[in-house]
Amino acid sequence: MQFLSRLLVVLALGWLAFNLFGQARVASAQEDVDGTQVILLFGGVVLVGAVAGGLFVVSFLPEIGDRIGEYFFNPNEKYEENPHAKALGYVARGDYRGAIEEYQRSWEKNPTDTLALSEITHLYCDKLHDPAPAAAILEGALNREWATEDAAFISSRLVDVYWTHLRDGNRARVLLQEVVETLPNTKYAANANHRLQEIDRYELAHG
Repeated sequence: MQFLSRLLVVLALGWLAFNLFGQARVASAQEDVDGTQVILLFGGVVLVGAVAGGLFVVSFLPEIGDRIGEYFFNPNEKYEENPHAKALGYVARGDYRGAIEEYQRSWEKNPTDTLALSEITHLYCDKLHDPAPAAAILEGALNREWATEDAAFISSRLVDVYWTHLRDGNRARVLLQEVVETLPNTKYAANANHRLQEIDRYELAHG
């Protein structure tokens, strides 16, 4: 049964139920009320209403549900897989070197993937406790052309490696000063100045 035909049937049943209800009210208001007739009319209203309601539920609710589902999620839209899904799987299994290899593949496919570089740094430094390869990778990355903010981000991660993990204050200081000079009056310069002060205080206290 086509959509329009089903709609017409439901409307016709609704109209019939409405008329029966009106007749039942008129009959019940008469002085010589025929109780049987009133009961039959009200029974007809209930029956026709139930049929119309059932037809509506069966015929229209599923379609309404499908339309709502399509509004929030269109199954025909192309699903974009997380490019780091495999790497995250390796991390979940504790295979950090496998995860690093996957992140490196992602970075080779997309040289602007700073998240992959950041995660490689994190895994080398915090999971494998081997910061030297992370420093080498980030140094190599900085030799490429980057947007200014991306270059500042990579420099910040390299400072983390040099200072937090290698305690190489000289190299960290050079990078931070470059950020201050390259991006004056920005949040990156402010953060770099703050870290320079931290390094100075630490070296002064542990001279």
